[in-house]
Amino acid sequence: AAERLRKINPGIEVVAVNERLRGDALDAAVGDADVVLDGSDNFATRFEVNRACVARSRRLVSGSAIRLEGQLAVFGPDYAHSPCYACVYSEEDETLGGCAGNGVLAPIPGVIGTMMAVEALKHLACIDSPRGTLRLFDAFSGDFRSVAIAKDPGCATCA
Repeated sequence: AAERLRKINPGIEVVAVNERLRGDALDAAVGDADVVLDGSDNFATRFEVNRACVARSRRLVSGSAIRLEGQLAVFGPDYAHSPCYACVYSEEDETLGGCAGNGVLAPIPGVIGTMMAVEALKHLACIDSPRGTLRLFDAFSGDFRSVAIAKDPGCATCA
């Protein structure tokens, strides 16, 4: 995929990472990025990526899919005013479980991934995107809805 992108647009830099980044390596990679897209399938990684984005003041586009549902949110980079992932989700609450136990309708990650790409491109083109909004996709009904999310003044990550 990285090579194909380079052929389409040789003026961009594409860095393909084929390993799980943690700690200092994750922090350095986030610091080198203009925007971070997180579509990981576990909460531990999501919270770790969020902490790195807050520490480096980077835009975070977060997407997830489970069963017949998808979610998309854009966080930062002004974390003094914008909520972060941890303002919305608690690390102690993993009641949804993962895709292995709940399944996911195959096209839903494609829908959410496409929306994530749109948000990343908007950021790179300096087109402001609404922050403080969680967009929910219900594949059963085909409906999208938005829910306002606020910064948690007691958030351990960004407050």
